[in-house]
Amino acid sequence: MDAFCVFFITLLFIIVLGYTRKLPLFVTLLLGGILFGLLAGAGPDATLQWLASGLGTMFGAFAIAILSGIVIVRLLSDQGLIAVMATGIHAKVKNARASSGILSFILAVPITCPVVTYAMLSPALKKIEPDPDRSKVLLYVAAVCGIVSYILIFPTPVTQPLVTAFAPQTFGGTFDLVTIPLALCLLCVVIAAAGRWIPDHRTGAEAPVASIPEPDEHAPVPLSLHLRAWAPFIAIVAAIPVGHFVLGLSHAAILQFIMLVGLLVALVLAPPKIRFEGFAGGITTAGMVVFDICAAGAIGTVMVKSGLAKSALATLIPVLPDILIPFIIAVILATAQGSRIVTAVVSAQVLGATALVQEINPLPMILMVVAGTCLFCHVTDPFFHLVKKTTGDDTRTVLRNYTIPLACIGIALYIVALFLVATFFPYHEDAALSLMGM
Repeated sequence: MDAFCVFFITLLFIIVLGYTRKLPLFVTLLLGGILFGLLAGAGPDATLQWLASGLGTMFGAFAIAILSGIVIVRLLSDQGLIAVMATGIHAKVKNARASSGILSFILAVPITCPVVTYAMLSPALKKIEPDPDRSKVLLYVAAVCGIVSYILIFPTPVTQPLVTAFAPQTFGGTFDLVTIPLALCLLCVVIAAAGRWIPDHRTGAEAPVASIPEPDEHAPVPLSLHLRAWAPFIAIVAAIPVGHFVLGLSHAAILQFIMLVGLLVALVLAPPKIRFEGFAGGITTAGMVVFDICAAGAIGTVMVKSGLAKSALATLIPVLPDILIPFIIAVILATAQGSRIVTAVVSAQVLGATALVQEINPLPMILMVVAGTCLFCHVTDPFFHLVKKTTGDDTRTVLRNYTIPLACIGIALYIVALFLVATFFPYHEDAALSLMGM
């Protein structure tokens, strides 16, 4: 069967299950992977082996990092240190919308999962603004801003496999010189644009922005609490150059190393009782996240092993310009299984074996892929359903306030990638011929 027919049939199958929501996402994606493999012509035995292989690969690559990040935030939350961090940021910013966006932006990278970051922050954000409609704005800002930093700043489970595939000899922090300023610009745009989501129904004008309640002036937060709250993240950042320059770790090993360092610091600083309870609770939360990602990795592995991913790529080569192919491949993969991590991993596998990695500079190539992960964040995206649940909004409203802003961000990132290709990193137009072996 044609590669695109298999893709669309599988996507329709996943969408139907996604709308009914009668099955856990893990089961839905596994069933989608089985259907994909069978429609692709692989037998049941090969399909199940591919699924198992994909599960194991994703677990081995990201379980430590995701578990560490989730346990860190759980330990901080149990000690009330998330509120301390929010208070510290608000003391400088004095704006609830900006504070929620900045906090999510910062935490999503070391926590290695914007979904968990959002889930941990959402209860606190709801308390900031008593008006339900305005509190939803803070939730949407936190959701979008967390994804912005997560897909752009190295090292995260999204950026690490892309840097490994497209620039294995380059220190990943080099890309941050461009991507961090870009992410900060997007952060400011999201925070500013979110103001239009708070209409004043009495005048039709924008309502005053809510402010985080000031802590009791007579009971200031001790500096020691601020240091304890930020210590794991400071350790994670400090461990990056140590891992690369001192220990000579690979991109994949650096991610594991820095997250273990952050986890160790968080555990040491936590009181004994909270230490064990937080770790146990973190494992429960991490298990759900990791297994959903592993299931998405399973269906991604079936796409690669069945050969249909390469078939789709071969179909696109004669039709589309070379500089559009990484973006389209990422859009297809992200739409099919919903995980940005899996989209990055599979895109790295598919594109890394082609001549495109020689024809297009790694920086715009990475931007093209991460841009594609933002375009259709809907049914297969677990984050979409979490935002829908926490806000209580209907599907149409979540599409307008979550999916469409992310799609705009994806388009903006792709335009930036095209600008870089046109000005600083020109590519060779014969890449399509190289890809086809001509």
